[in-house]
Amino acid sequence: MISKRKIHFKFLFCCFLPARDIDIHWWLVDLGLQQYTDEFRREGIITMEDLKLRREVTTDVFLKDALSMLPGHRKRVKREGKYLINILSSLNFLQLS
Repeated sequence: MISKRKIHFKFLFCCFLPARDIDIHWWLVDLGLQQYTDEFRREGIITMEDLKLRREVTTDVFLKDALSMLPGHRKRVKREGKYLINILSSLNFLQLS
């Protein structure tokens, strides 16, 4: 079964909203992890396009050391980050220049 979160982001991509226009804050809010918004921005991850380009975001080392995330939060970000990176990569042709 597809979660509401995945439906939400699939809807955005189906509407041709470029990843560079989706603020990372809204993804974190959707995950219930908005308290990490400032840490992501400090690391230069401001939009979903930044997330796609920074694949190390889905590694434990980055999430633990750079963002000081709790283990359960790291697991959630890794799972959803990998999912979204795959979608963004496969829908790359939809990105507007």
